[in-house]
Amino acid sequence: MKLCFVGNSHLGAIYRAWKLVRKEYPSINIDLFIERSTGVNPLKIISGSEEGEHITRLEQILVIKDDPIDVDVYDYFFVFALGLSIVPVMHLYKHCRADGHAQSEGTRLVSNECFHAAAMGALMGSKAISLARAVREHSAKPIYVVAQARPSEYVLDPSEGTVSSYASAVAMRDDSSLNSTYVEAAQAVCGPLGATLIDQPEETLNGSLFTHGRFGVADPRDCGEGSSYSIGDWWHMNDRYGLASLSHALKHLPSMEGLK
Repeated sequence: MKLCFVGNSHLGAIYRAWKLVRKEYPSINIDLFIERSTGVNPLKIISGSEEGEHITRLEQILVIKDDPIDVDVYDYFFVFALGLSIVPVMHLYKHCRADGHAQSEGTRLVSNECFHAAAMGALMGSKAISLARAVREHSAKPIYVVAQARPSEYVLDPSEGTVSSYASAVAMRDDSSLNSTYVEAAQAVCGPLGATLIDQPEETLNGSLFTHGRFGVADPRDCGEGSSYSIGDWWHMNDRYGLASLSHALKHLPSMEGLK
């Protein structure tokens, strides 16, 4: 069984986890395609023979190597993060509140329908959905979209800046509603593509909006200059999360029987 994993820096934890457990899955082969800030080559997706080859170039997803994703080679496709996260919904909440949300100074009131549509629009514009759409144009094989982990619970430590909306959501008890909007919007944009949304493992969640701190790279015990905690990296997860997420993703395959 050959799997194609595509993602951005959040795929790093999955990659490290796979290196640790790959011997336990001798029947699975995984190729990884990782978007890089230093990438210079657009990610290419190909299908068909040399005589009738179909090529799609995703200019917004840059990789280091020029190796294309040949959809005829793989059995399943996994898209990791690439903008499919709760972050756009929280950016929306910072400026707009739906009818069911608590109001705060400086926010604009919109209808629940408008808020949900805006959340869908933000996720629809993600690189993850663009990639899933491109793969679907080449193949009818299963596509799984693995959502980016919610931020570490330590995102609540700062009281200002772009992350203040998380503390506001908790204080106003809007966290559950925002999470529901996010999940519903993510499912809605994946559905028409025949893609299956995989949310993060339940055991990694702390409430509706956060990941347990032990799964993140930020650690308040290490707040020295340049540490993940000091620079506010609430978004990337560690190897422990990678192992949990990888196992959770593989369980979604139609059958794991005989793979180990």
